Amino acid sequence: MCKWRQVRHHYTAEGCGHIWEIPNEEIKCASIQCIFSDYHPRTCVGQRCRQSCWQYHQFPEQHTRTIAAKCPNCARRG
Repeated sequence: MCKWRQVRHHYTAEGCGHIWEIPNEEIKCASIQCIFSDYHPRTCVGQRCRQSCWQYHQFPEQHTRTIAAKCPNCARRG
């Protein structure tokens, strides 16, 4: 089932501590039963599709990267 990936960068250098959220990225699956997949048949529509295929994204993957540096804005300011 297709899902979203949510990534945050947490900068931990002294005087910064900012968190940047990266735009969500859709991760496509290879299932023919997921309506968001590139493999889902275009002919699968209507009530039959709603009963047999995934109609929503899976719970998103959530990642937080801890980076021991200043965020780009703080680094530019010096």
